[in-house]
Amino acid sequence: MQETLAEPAARVGRRGWTLALAALAGLGLSFAQPPWGLWPLVFPAVAALAFMHGRAGAQQAGWLGLAAGTAYFGAGLYWIAEAFFVDAARHGWMAPFAVLFMAVGMALFWALPFRIAARHPTRPALQPLWLAALWAAAEFARANILTGFPWALSAYAWVETPLAQVASLIGPHGLGLVTLLAACALALPGRRL
Repeated sequence: MQETLAEPAARVGRRGWTLALAALAGLGLSFAQPPWGLWPLVFPAVAALAFMHGRAGAQQAGWLGLAAGTAYFGAGLYWIAEAFFVDAARHGWMAPFAVLFMAVGMALFWALPFRIAARHPTRPALQPLWLAALWAAAEFARANILTGFPWALSAYAWVETPLAQVASLIGPHGLGLVTLLAACALALPGRRL
């Protein structure tokens, strides 16, 4: 059977929409962080990413993580640009590049667990939980590798809530793992164990 030119274009279009939805979920997840503190957004945003991840191949899953992470870190770390405006005439032009490159660099820590989870799957019903575990491990790595960058961890969504106190028992990475497991579990209904 011969493929028409419209079929590859349709696949590219679907991938583009999927990546746009992943970026939108990453953006929504950033609004769960301070200063906005819209913590209920954690659940639909992470569940949407886990749902899309479950339907993607390994390469597509890596791109999903990169798109979502770039939007998340771009919106969550926008304040880094402020340093470039101390002397705006000389350094202001660098601000958008700094935020973009920082966001993409940090998003690589999301792309890797998304790709690994898709490339080395567990039982299909447990795939979202496997993603959550690898994602939490990547957050731990990001916070510690090369002196670390522990800003914008998933646990920070709880900073202005009573659940933040749980971090005193299991630490921010434990709270992040619990958060990601709970949110990814929402992508489980309809799957067979």
